[in-house]
Amino acid sequence: MNSKDPALPLQLANILVQEAAKDVDIGARSRRLEEALGLVHSAKQLCGDEERYRGSLTAAKSLRSNILNELAYAYAAAATDLALANGYIDDALEESPDNPYFLDTKAYVLIARSRHLTDQDRRLAVLSDAEALLKSALEKYAENDRTARSETTGHLALVSSLAGRREDAIRAARSALELNPANEEARRLLRE
Repeated sequence: MNSKDPALPLQLANILVQEAAKDVDIGARSRRLEEALGLVHSAKQLCGDEERYRGSLTAAKSLRSNILNELAYAYAAAATDLALANGYIDDALEESPDNPYFLDTKAYVLIARSRHLTDQDRRLAVLSDAEALLKSALEKYAENDRTARSETTGHLALVSSLAGRREDAIRAARSALELNPANEEARRLLRE
């Protein structure tokens, strides 16, 4: 493999993404993902316009979108930099606007943002936007993707809870647990 081949930085980026998935510390996860994003950028630069690297360029774009999604989710979960999280997920959605995983993350960023809003009308409007994205994501998932469907349904439960619709929140949390009994977020919502 020569130093101008984009395959090496893509392989390294994939390794970093796999390692980041194991990190429970959001800071460590984000640093690995940022490093992986840099490697993907390097791979894209190496591809240039050369036809022989078309497959690598496609892989780089896909990996970039997935890393942006992971970064957005990590920042939203930590509520550390919601503007950055929003920018990352918007970039990912620009590449794949109908990707249900990205739609779920965009909704999660909105949910995190809603927690910082003091104006009740604005907060409910943001939660309504999040709810619409989550429902759209649920329509797009493969029927057998029970884990993703459970997570998104759990996010719907969270939206209902934050919007003050307790019965809807309970129903959605129970549905999330039916899809995946290991969904801790749904379990936590039912305990509250």
